[in-house]
Amino acid sequence: VARFVCRSSTPNYLNCTYNIISHNVVNSGSLTIRGGAGGMQAYNYWGYINNNTIKNNEINGELGPLAGGIHFAYCGVFMIVENNMITDNTASRYGGGAFFNSESGGMEVGLINNTITRNSAGSTGGGFNARSAAITGGTLRVDVNNSIVWGNTSSEDIHISGDSSTSSTVVNAS
Repeated sequence: VARFVCRSSTPNYLNCTYNIISHNVVNSGSLTIRGGAGGMQAYNYWGYINNNTIKNNEINGELGPLAGGIHFAYCGVFMIVENNMITDNTASRYGGGAFFNSESGGMEVGLINNTITRNSAGSTGGGFNARSAAITGGTLRVDVNNSIVWGNTSSEDIHISGDSSTSSTVVNAS
């Protein structure tokens, strides 16, 4: 399946199941883009991402590239990411496997029974990166349950990275 992009000005429901999203390359050059992803990108959505394989995707550039695999931004209420294989994705900056961010309002992400392996990021969060902008009222909570987060690389915070205004729990993860 080609790159998967959902954008909405108002919150919408998303249910993405049983897809293979692979071998996509996004090159932004020096353009200022807000976010982005090599594999899957959802802005202002809530819902479920289940039983997908997101692999061998890449995003490159200098100013805005986030997430080789998955990028969720401004997603209201919750996103459940369950039983997915997120592997071998690359981001030139943040979040090799995934990047989650909330700039206003609240967002919760549940990572359940996922395998997040061999992803790489040029800066932080080879496995995934999570950030919220507390200055604009953003809150973000990421809960990792029964997941494998292993073999990821980045220059710092190899597997999981987040900022001081992001809360998280990790249960039965290896």
